[in-house]
Amino acid sequence: EIGVRLVGSEMCIRDSGRTLPKNTREILIDGKTYISASEAGRQLNVCTATILHRIKSLNSKFLGYHYAC
Repeated sequence: EIGVRLVGSEMCIRDSGRTLPKNTREILIDGKTYISASEAGRQLNVCTATILHRIKSLNSKFLGYHYAC
């Protein structure tokens, strides 16, 4: 269930039982969208920092790693 709730002064998005901060960005990897870098890392079995480094990388192996918006 997706919903929105206010926590302190931040609006949070709730997805599948997890509460995500409002600064969470969707990640697009090889045509598949992930709700966050953490979720992408969990599903691809790499750490979050690796996902973020691949998004910023100029290496041609990681051209499919982007922020969704």
